[in-house]
Amino acid sequence: MQVSSGYGNKNAAARAEAKRKIDLLDRRAGFTKAKLAPKFEEFAKQFLDWSEQQHRPKTYELQDLNCETLKRFFRGTYLDEITSESVEDFESARKRERPQWSKKQSLLAQP
Repeated sequence: MQVSSGYGNKNAAARAEAKRKIDLLDRRAGFTKAKLAPKFEEFAKQFLDWSEQQHRPKTYELQDLNCETLKRFFRGTYLDEITSESVEDFESARKRERPQWSKKQSLLAQP
């Protein structure tokens, strides 16, 4: 079957054809390319789409809030780049935010 390479340059078309043949041979031999890990925010969206179908509304709302909190820290990070050290950094950052929460809550509680 002939398929256009989309290249106007003969050399570029030959390179594209060679790459396509190698990819086909690799696939036939059982080699698969490693799938790139998604960025955190892309995975969070996929997770929330799944969660909305699997859980009750309150659970979904909680998970949505948790993902928004995590996105503030891990936005732009690929999942395979998240390490135990980066999780510890996240935890430390969240602990530093807590005193601000208690001040806001005490102000809201006063009549």
